[in-house]
Amino acid sequence: MTQIIHTSAVVMQAIRWKDSSKIVTFLTETDGLVKLIVRGAYRKNSPLAGRLETLNEVRLVYYKKSSRDLQMMKEIDLVNDFSVLKTDFSRYPFALALLEALKNTLEYAHGDAVFYGFVVEMLHAIAESSVPNVPFIYFLLKLCSYLGFRPYFDNCRGNRQSACLRDMNFFSLNTGNRVCGACDAMDGALERLSRAEIFFLQNLQNERYRRLRATEYHCREWKHVVQVLLRYISVQTDRPLTLKALDLIAH
Repeated sequence: MTQIIHTSAVVMQAIRWKDSSKIVTFLTETDGLVKLIVRGAYRKNSPLAGRLETLNEVRLVYYKKSSRDLQMMKEIDLVNDFSVLKTDFSRYPFALALLEALKNTLEYAHGDAVFYGFVVEMLHAIAESSVPNVPFIYFLLKLCSYLGFRPYFDNCRGNRQSACLRDMNFFSLNTGNRVCGACDAMDGALERLSRAEIFFLQNLQNERYRRLRATEYHCREWKHVVQVLLRYISVQTDRPLTLKALDLIAH
């Protein structure tokens, strides 16, 4: 049986398929990640081309048949093209990296309207924040929680006392806990985190996501923090996670 699905969506990726068509991956509000065949996308003067750009927020109508992986698009309307993200290279890589992380960690055809709304809000936060790396790090923290392995930075795993904050601590990629150098709870998969980095992660993790557009968090070593979180996700999912979009950031 074929259903007609009406949903909000974000364009994740588009690839050429046959002469005039595309296969487009969307993050949808109703069904999570879906792949749709879009016929006529490459035809001359096609109105579809501008609506299928990566990062576009759209209203989508498509035919859904449970017996097949590729569905068929019926209609699409542009809601927001996030032009600020696409024209500002201090923001654009973070937005692309967000989509890349989703594509590499989420399962297909698993919808979650609340999480979809969170993703769209994170795109707005990256577009509007004075420090766009901060909402991206926040997104990674909450993605960990959503996938079922929330990291904990408040207490040292060895003695459970939040006061145990020395100049250099460690973060366990296996357990998702902070471990201080004085504790016996050390394991073989540890990443160093400074006191400043831990305070940053503690405060950011406890922030409300709808306030991120206006917050003024800063982390001097934000690239190191991102790499620690990506390694943590890789260990927890048993799937290497390297975000190529981050290579676009000027060093």
